[in-house]
Amino acid sequence: MSIGSNPAPQAETWTLQIDNQKGYTLTGSKSGDDGSGNQSSRFESNSGSVVFRGADWASNPSNRTINFETKFYGKDQHTLPSTQTGANENLVTLAQGIPSSQHNLTLSGAVGKVKEIRVYRPAYRLKMESSVNSLNFFKDKRSKTVSVTSNSYWQVYNRVDWIKVDGLDNYDGKNETDRDGSILERKNITISVEENDTNAPRVGTITLVGIGVEPIVLTINQSDIKAVAHNIVIESGTSSVAKAEADDVVSITSNMVPGKSFTGWTGDVETVANVNAGNTTFVMPDKAVSLAATYKLIEYRVTIKNGTSDIVKPTMGETVTITAATPQTGYAFDKWVGSVESVECVADINSAETTLIMPIGNVSLEATYKNVIDVERSTAAIVGIYPNPTADVLYLTGVSDADVTISDVFGRVFVSISGYNESSIDVSDLSAGLYIVRVGDFAATFIKK
Repeated sequence: MSIGSNPAPQAETWTLQIDNQKGYTLTGSKSGDDGSGNQSSRFESNSGSVVFRGADWASNPSNRTINFETKFYGKDQHTLPSTQTGANENLVTLAQGIPSSQHNLTLSGAVGKVKEIRVYRPAYRLKMESSVNSLNFFKDKRSKTVSVTSNSYWQVYNRVDWIKVDGLDNYDGKNETDRDGSILERKNITISVEENDTNAPRVGTITLVGIGVEPIVLTINQSDIKAVAHNIVIESGTSSVAKAEADDVVSITSNMVPGKSFTGWTGDVETVANVNAGNTTFVMPDKAVSLAATYKLIEYRVTIKNGTSDIVKPTMGETVTITAATPQTGYAFDKWVGSVESVECVADINSAETTLIMPIGNVSLEATYKNVIDVERSTAAIVGIYPNPTADVLYLTGVSDADVTISDVFGRVFVSISGYNESSIDVSDLSAGLYIVRVGDFAATFIKK
């Protein structure tokens, strides 16, 4: 027998109860009921603390109780002697048999008495594991794949003529690291069966034999019934085939839905490899399969420079209100600018307060302003405006058959006159504030009291 390394070994008293059928149960003083096994196969206790191999049983004991102990070979604390004994080294084993992982050793006091600390790397435990212990086939000729991992060399022994194996050893396996630091080799072997024409179920075995490890026996069961192809229904997605037989591997892919992200598969998901992946596979059961891809709305971001939006993270199709910031004195809102995609979704780019319909993707907009004082100066010699400020009436000079508008600094139009030929405009209904009067291509500002 041997002591396991997962978890770390601990001092414990064990009771092994063997019955007359060569089976046994193992109980630990700390681990409790730690599993059962038989004398013909390898056994590892539930806690991982004790391992029995078939070769460990030199005889066939039965109806017997065996008590044994596992003890920690080492010391939690050690005090160095005050004097050296002769010319020999005073060697002290602090720990042995601990798992291959990080451990801490603390030295205190007269550390100068320690000449050296020796750490010996433990030998790797040889292992060999297969992804399955048995395979089931229908009557038809077909193949399946088995994954074998091992840090030892192994070969396949097959003496059954209707079973074929592709990949008889692991000399070209793919390396990966085990939890104890050892290098494992992963190798897939393909097991094929001929069509069963015996009119009865049949069973065969192949054996994986490795150096220093227990052999693995794979049982191959083949029925005398042909496989039946069942329907596959995928909602909001596609499958690699419309029908499949039991144990076939089927690929499925979720649809791309604008403005939404895939969240998972629902339905007959028992054999789906990864229900959270849009592209994945499942193993076909012996029945029809129905699966549906589910989605959620994607939250995009609205970024407004020189303004605000009422929703920061809208979803596709939501209506967002955007408002330009109040302009500085002498400036008025001009228009919204940004990328083509961002501007296209704005209802009115010339309005300081407007809306947009959220597209697929983020939106970034900037409110821009124009200098109305410079405009006023350039037009003063052509268009006369008085009095300024005014409370009731605004008089215009130099205007004939022109289009006249009066708006605030946010671009909201309050007065609009086509073909204006008069000399005054009633502004008594306007609220107090700064306004812009535009005459054709010219503009000037005035203050309403």
